[in-house]
Amino acid sequence: MEDGVYDDVGSIYSLRVNFTAGRETLLSSIRNLTEERDQLKSSYQILTEEKEKIQNKFQTFISQTEHEQILLKCICVHHSVKEKSCFEDWKKHKNSFYFFSTEHKSWSAAREDCRERGADLVIINSRVEQNEICSFFQMFLTDQKKDRNFWIGLTDENTENMWKWVDGQTLTDKFWKKHEPNDANDGEDCAVFTTTAEFGWRTWNDISCSVRENWVCEFNTAKCHRMSNSTKIVKLY
Repeated sequence: MEDGVYDDVGSIYSLRVNFTAGRETLLSSIRNLTEERDQLKSSYQILTEEKEKIQNKFQTFISQTEHEQILLKCICVHHSVKEKSCFEDWKKHKNSFYFFSTEHKSWSAAREDCRERGADLVIINSRVEQNEICSFFQMFLTDQKKDRNFWIGLTDENTENMWKWVDGQTLTDKFWKKHEPNDANDGEDCAVFTTTAEFGWRTWNDISCSVRENWVCEFNTAKCHRMSNSTKIVKLY
């Protein structure tokens, strides 16, 4: 009987020793994993900070490039003799110049291209301007496929059905095609100018912003007046 008790006590003691050793091993592994986790968090934080620095530098570069392009175009507007070289492949109407792309990009990529040119996606504020752009398209597409979409600077990405231009203005004059905008499949938040002739001057349609389409950039010379007033750039003329 006593031998059996001693055996049981020995087994329990052995189990306790093994449990303690296993517990220490587990705790050691947890400590190691915790240290590795902290190191990874530290590395992630460093990488995040580096990423933000790179993004800030890139944004600064883009802003400087955009500013320089605006300045260059303003100087060209002031010295009309240089206008042709600065606005090669652009169409002029009153105080605006228009660039019609031949490439295809998403709405955001198209807008980035316009801004790199010192411009932005086109804003259409009146029936007169809408008709003028229709006329440009008729000339531009003489030898090309006429059923095409061109991004314009109009979106309701921020608030559904609250259509705004890229300069922050709320849409007033509207030239949507019949039954548009319809936000098909809850995913059409950017506007295109459709060149299909059957719709006359009502040419706008809403489609997904990720679709790759042509686009129209606009440079309005009012930017030059604002820039002159705010930065005295007029002295460079």
